[in-house]
Amino acid sequence: MQKRKLGEFISEFIKALGDINFNHIVTTRMLPTIYVAGIMFAGVLALSLIVSTWATSNWLFRFLWSFVFAPVLFIGVVTTWRVILELCLSIFEMTVVVRLLHAEVEKVSGVTDEIASDLPRIQFWKTRKNNNSSNTEK
Repeated sequence: MQKRKLGEFISEFIKALGDINFNHIVTTRMLPTIYVAGIMFAGVLALSLIVSTWATSNWLFRFLWSFVFAPVLFIGVVTTWRVILELCLSIFEMTVVVRLLHAEVEKVSGVTDEIASDLPRIQFWKTRKNNNSSNTEK
């Protein structure tokens, strides 16, 4: 069952990548994968800084980088990456809502154009304008 879902996901993803008109949004499906890659990048970055500190510094810097700076850097990078991805997700969700809203407005627009064409034009402002101009002349 899980393999079937993975296969469906991969086939949908490949079809969406082939969509040159950008009718299907792929980014929202890829966000978990991108997030995990960001966590792995932050982990590798923190570990490489710890290893380089252990190779070149004294015990105080080794301790500080191992237990203070690297964990804070890791949490900071992961938090920043999460905020950026959530912002992207919000933008894509707004795009979907705006597309749906646009489709509904087009439906209503067609109906209102038909109604407006059937109604006679009421030009009440012209009568008021004529009355005001005749009052100023008196």
